[in-house]
Amino acid sequence: MDVSNRANLDEIFADANQITAYAREALSWAVADGYMKGSTSNGATKVYPKDGATRAEVATLLMRYLKAEKDRRFRIKQKKKHPNRPGF
Repeated sequence: MDVSNRANLDEIFADANQITAYAREALSWAVADGYMKGSTSNGATKVYPKDGATRAEVATLLMRYLKAEKDRRFRIKQKKKHPNRPGF
């Protein structure tokens, strides 16, 4: 799995300055790949790094990750079946 994508957290989240140093790299990847999006209210998107995640938030994160993994495996399978077909 490619985990090299990165998002600029300071440009995305109004509360990015509260994200701890050890979490920045993983969060940057999760945001870049669309697994985490934060919450938008009054035009400001925040990630609320000091708060705990609800069960619904964790479930959403897991669902996004598992769907992306399923799609990735499907593309690999299709590429093996049709090696000369563009788009895979």
